[in-house]
Amino acid sequence: MNNFLLEIVESIDTDVSQDVDFNFLQEHAYKGNMYAQYNLGVMYLKGNGVPQDYKEACKLLKMAAMQDLVEAFNLLQMSAKQGLVEAQYNLGLMYQYGEGVSQSYKDAINWYRKAAKQEYAEAQYSLGVMYGRGVGVNRDIKKARSFLRKACDNGHRGACAYYISLEGIYL
Repeated sequence: MNNFLLEIVESIDTDVSQDVDFNFLQEHAYKGNMYAQYNLGVMYLKGNGVPQDYKEACKLLKMAAMQDLVEAFNLLQMSAKQGLVEAQYNLGLMYQYGEGVSQSYKDAINWYRKAAKQEYAEAQYSLGVMYGRGVGVNRDIKKARSFLRKACDNGHRGACAYYISLEGIYL
């Protein structure tokens, strides 16, 4: 076993009882139950009540983690829809870079705009950069400078520097 996997095995302090009904866990794991996937994955990882099988363990643990990620994304999206500015900005980041979701500049800009309207400097800066570089939008120096100026006024130093660098570009 490689050192990385060994560290993971040793760091998991959950001991799944060998009395757990393997068939019950297996049935529920493959029906999509995140907790069954995790527990069965740990059993395979440690060889508790089943032959040790790292490939099966990784598959099951990844399935559980992906469900957890989906649940986290759904909670983040719910918070963003309720107006939580940090959630709106983080959704913008996720969509811009395709982290945990399909990359969508349109959705990124939508969420950044919502956060920017609440004077969130990071979102204003992100919009300024996207317009300044033409990422997901037509390059628009005037809009870029407008967003960067707002971010700068809200204390974002990087926005101030980028705003100044665009001064030599004529509108």
